[in-house]
Amino acid sequence: MLFRSTADSCLQKPVDKSLSRRIVEKENLDTSKMLIGMVLLDEIPSGNFGEKVNARSLCAVTLKLLAEVFDANFVLIPQLYGTYRDFPSLLKIAENNELGNRVYVSSDEYDSDEHQSLIGIFDLFVSFRLHSFIFAVRQGVPSVCIGYEHKAFGFTESVKIQEYCLDFFHTTPEEIVKKVQQVWERRDEFKREVKTNILRLEKLALKNSELAAELLTSYRAKKKGTIFDSLRSIFG
Repeated sequence: MLFRSTADSCLQKPVDKSLSRRIVEKENLDTSKMLIGMVLLDEIPSGNFGEKVNARSLCAVTLKLLAEVFDANFVLIPQLYGTYRDFPSLLKIAENNELGNRVYVSSDEYDSDEHQSLIGIFDLFVSFRLHSFIFAVRQGVPSVCIGYEHKAFGFTESVKIQEYCLDFFHTTPEEIVKKVQQVWERRDEFKREVKTNILRLEKLALKNSELAAELLTSYRAKKKGTIFDSLRSIFG
């Protein structure tokens, strides 16, 4: 059987920088001061059976310590919608830290393209979720990922920035802050490393659509059998 290695599909679409300009204006974000973006976790996503971790506490204390270290404002970006929307939880984290107008929770009405564009304006980015981290990295934003699945570690290895990915189940707020300080101090090196490696992954990501189109074309051409027969013809 033939296996084809690609990359995450979120790397396929180019970033539309104009979207962030509209969001900054709409949200009235102050970009005159250092901005640190954060994507937090309210709880560990289902299906992850690592050691018990109080996700909200880890995120809240990390935010508090970052505010003590960096003279910056913070933007918390919602990631979940519908029944499990995390906007209310982010508001509670912001309020409980008593940082006032230094912490802002962006609207949860934006789609992934808008989120990606917004993430590109930050000076620093801290993410407890993979795809928002990828959005930051591909735009050269110095970033730290706190990963709860193997995918996060695999991505950082592929772009040679694995030192900036921490294990969610075995880290502390202090360790996260130390790593954020480190990536900020080495931001020029980080950007050079990413620029060298991200283009290769973007090209691999396009393979996902090419393979999907090839599969559908093969299936239609045969008109017999099942779609699994087409899969076997493509992948061996």
